[in-house]
Amino acid sequence: LHPFTTLRARRLAAIATLDEVKQADLERLLGKRVTVFPDFADLARPAPADANAATVAARSRGRPVLSILGTLSSRKGLARLAQVARELPDAWHVLIAGEPDWGAMTAAERQFVEEGAAGAHPNVTVIAGGLPAEAQFNAMVTASSAVYVTSVNFPYSSNILVKTAHFGIPAISERQYLIGARIDRHALGATLAGESLVDWCRRNSTAEIAALRTSPAFIQGCEAYAARNDSARLPLAFAELLGAR
Repeated sequence: LHPFTTLRARRLAAIATLDEVKQADLERLLGKRVTVFPDFADLARPAPADANAATVAARSRGRPVLSILGTLSSRKGLARLAQVARELPDAWHVLIAGEPDWGAMTAAERQFVEEGAAGAHPNVTVIAGGLPAEAQFNAMVTASSAVYVTSVNFPYSSNILVKTAHFGIPAISERQYLIGARIDRHALGATLAGESLVDWCRRNSTAEIAALRTSPAFIQGCEAYAARNDSARLPLAFAELLGAR
């Protein structure tokens, strides 16, 4: 069956989605209400004395920190961060934190992560093995100057934008991806159009990141996106889905 066949069934009165970018398109294609649910996240405050954050601060030595967080694999863009680390060692510090999926990496990516974990590169910090508490994960968000959030061919949901918006950290992605469309739509950071991540990093450093983080558009966009995806909106979303509103 075509996926829309089931979704168009008359007995299916309403549909929930986390994709606010495509809500209007889905409603037009399906001829029924599509409710956007909040893509909420655990926003536990990082501990002031988080050991991993202290390590990042000490190793970065004042350089801006570009990170990849969560499950670590090729689809997250490890090769792109490796290029930034290799070509801009004095301009940026690279942070890679999360659970490695070794089978989903190229040999070069695996070598880069293993060498980083062993401290072989002074401008790279790798914290591998997972971050069991959400406060520990959030400490890596706040230790970042910018978070690279691209996920290629990723069929699941990700609430990383809720975390970056809540903590006021710019998110970076390519413009052609869904997550890039969300960044542009809500002014949550910067998107790459026709340039590489390393070229973007060449154009942006401490001053440019500070200007972005203090811009009214970014501050207002983050506040609005975080509020839109607050778990407190769940009852309202369920009420709409069930036809109560």
